[in-house]
Amino acid sequence: MPSLNPDFIFYHLYAVLSDPSLLSPVNLLRAIAPYSIGLSLILATLITYSIIRITQMRTEEREILRVHHEEVHRARAGAVRNEKWQRVLAHIASPNQSDWRLAILEADIMLEEMMSGLGYHGETLADKLKSVEKSDFLTIESAWEAHRIRNEIAHAGGDFLLSEREAKRAIDLYRQVFDEFRCI
Repeated sequence: MPSLNPDFIFYHLYAVLSDPSLLSPVNLLRAIAPYSIGLSLILATLITYSIIRITQMRTEEREILRVHHEEVHRARAGAVRNEKWQRVLAHIASPNQSDWRLAILEADIMLEEMMSGLGYHGETLADKLKSVEKSDFLTIESAWEAHRIRNEIAHAGGDFLLSEREAKRAIDLYRQVFDEFRCI
């Protein structure tokens, strides 16, 4: 193929530039047309490739940023949950019965937040727990039992006698649930 030979190309360029009859606009266009079409096709191919590659790189970057954003969000959420859980543990370690009640109420709030985060819907925590498939939630019975204790505290108020043993058992039930879903 003579068109791919550099000597051939330079010879034709020299002939075009050195022959005054070829410098007329019509003759110049005829002489340059094959090369300009080839160069245009090569450049169009490079532009198309560049656009496709840039689109792919942007998609990859978005995915990397999305994953990073999710990791940061999970880390922050985990830190908040751990702070809440640390407060629950501090309340349950207290010698005051009112602190034990507060620990159970806060743990129940954490359970409701966890259930919402898992995508369960309902007006109350009981509604969310009712919508759970037992095969998806191994500690569902522990969650129900802990929530029942919370309900007794909330509805009976100071009339409900809560022993330290019962309070610690309720917090342990919440812990089992949170451990299953790695929330603490």
